[in-house]
Amino acid sequence: RRLAAMAEETMAKSPKTEAPVPIRLQEILKLQDVGISEQQIRFTTLTMESDKYICVVEKTTESSKVVIVDLADPTNPTRLPTTADSAIMNPVSKIIALKAARVIQIFDMDRRAKLKVHQMENDVVFWNWVDPSTIAIVTETVVYHWALTDQSQPQKMFNRHSSLAGCQIINYRADKSLEWLVLVG
Repeated sequence: RRLAAMAEETMAKSPKTEAPVPIRLQEILKLQDVGISEQQIRFTTLTMESDKYICVVEKTTESSKVVIVDLADPTNPTRLPTTADSAIMNPVSKIIALKAARVIQIFDMDRRAKLKVHQMENDVVFWNWVDPSTIAIVTETVVYHWALTDQSQPQKMFNRHSSLAGCQIINYRADKSLEWLVLVG
């Protein structure tokens, strides 16, 4: 009761126009304005792992490119030739992971160096960075974590629950300790 009364009192003191806005949306750019066609803006071709980069795999009949839009300089996207069907940028650094069918490669773009490569035994249906040094890789039956910090291969975290069989996976998250994991489909 006391909290409710305090909240009512606080609300009564502050006019509705001065109330803080819980979420503020601001358009930074239209991807079409930097040369990305509307057909390329899809769940399967566009990734945004943080507020730093947007990654798009552009496929045309002539070529295939990965487009990296640095949101600190959105009008100058980087376009690189690729054979990848998916790309994800590290949430804090200029490290990119590329997936072509079952092959995943990780590159340090500043050093122009390949950091890791692995061929999965099964198709990857979803993947994302769970923190700056770990990629989650989801197949039809298993979820893996692949550490960037050593030369290890992807490590099995758990089998997918049977209720998610055939579902489109739309998200995967982990707590800071990587002990609590959630797969969303």
